[in-house]
Amino acid sequence: MHEVLIRFLESHGIQGAWLVLLGGALPGIEARYAVPLGLYAGLPLWQAALLAVPTSVLVVVPVLLWFDPLAQRCERLRVIGPFLQWLLRKARRHQNVVDRWGMLGLTIFVGIPVPGFGVWTGALIAVVVGMSFWRSTACMALGVTLSCVITTALYRAGSLVLQ
Repeated sequence: MHEVLIRFLESHGIQGAWLVLLGGALPGIEARYAVPLGLYAGLPLWQAALLAVPTSVLVVVPVLLWFDPLAQRCERLRVIGPFLQWLLRKARRHQNVVDRWGMLGLTIFVGIPVPGFGVWTGALIAVVVGMSFWRSTACMALGVTLSCVITTALYRAGSLVLQ
């Protein structure tokens, strides 16, 4: 699958570092899969991680800063309102992790490399629980790094087995 995705993106002029930056910014891919994608595309580990991790954290800064005020203004709009309510319901389902474990809970939540978890959902949870910007940013950075370590280790292990 990586090969198909890389070939598709390269055919549209996205390769190397840009591939990692784009992957790091996208929900669902984030840094956890952008680093292995960069390795597969031929980048060194340090470069892929240095590009992907900050990108994944920086793209959620607007969510941390402005989601709550924007959601309050837009929740009554017919087109956007239901989508915003769905996002908030999704975040509230995981709120108990942060209520119980605090910053550690949010860090681990972001660090679990499975769909539905990650930096984007973690940022929404931080907004829902009212966590400060700097605390939530620290949780995002640590969690993204944790998920990168896990997925990169699995990628490397899988590469060794397949050789």
